[in-house]
Amino acid sequence: MTHVHYSREKQMHGNGNGNGALATLPTFDRLRYFYGQLLGARDFQIEQAYFREKLKLQNRCLHGYGVVCGLEVYVGDPEDDCAPRTPDDREDMEKKLGRLRKQLTDKLRDSSPDEYEKKSKDAAEMERRLSAPAALYVAPGLALDCEGNELIVRAPLRFDPWKLLKPSDRRKLDEGDEATIYVTLCYREQPIEPTRPAIADPCGDVAACTYGKLRDAVCVEVTLDEPRRDERCDTCCTACQCECLLLARISGFVEDRPVAADAIDNSLRRELARTMRTA
Repeated sequence: MTHVHYSREKQMHGNGNGNGALATLPTFDRLRYFYGQLLGARDFQIEQAYFREKLKLQNRCLHGYGVVCGLEVYVGDPEDDCAPRTPDDREDMEKKLGRLRKQLTDKLRDSSPDEYEKKSKDAAEMERRLSAPAALYVAPGLALDCEGNELIVRAPLRFDPWKLLKPSDRRKLDEGDEATIYVTLCYREQPIEPTRPAIADPCGDVAACTYGKLRDAVCVEVTLDEPRRDERCDTCCTACQCECLLLARISGFVEDRPVAADAIDNSLRRELARTMRTA
């Protein structure tokens, strides 16, 4: 079954600044029920979209968009309990590893095989701990994006910034280079509960399995490029420029290195409002 993304079916007449129809409003069609009516999947999708788009319109036109509460980006404990948690911890562990490697090279090669094997395992384990990825989290909270979608994080959301960078951004960074990265939160529809259709779709291909529900979800995105600043005067009547909501800027980021708490700047985030506040 093909999902109808009703929010994209917008009336694009005029420029949304008063010189024509509102540029960001979809048409609001709802079912008119009658006896003997034959309803299909698309009819129920339209019925859902009517109420969803009404709610999104109210969100962005009455409240605007931005962070309602929470959603701070912070440094948490690494997933590996034995990984270094601070730059000082990492420096101490790197010094110990250096001494251990020197012992393996200079002194232990002629020692007993058991002792050499034990030291080798210790060095390998220390290298594994040092390679533990930076442990960053988004705190639980609530926000509205500029399209009126609700962004909800119910529990601390862990993410690895290096893995979330696009391949093109990774290629821009040589090993050991420091970079400034930007963390955003985006609305996503997550298909859940796969099931087998009872009958084939007469208007499309036969699907052996499809998803029975869509869950309102979020995902974290990380980029080297700062998201475009929203310069609109009105969040209701003009088109949204960037769907994802900026949460934080992180400076001095290096691949596979822990992020210092003071390197995270959460002040760039937009608080819930119709217009940007100026100093």
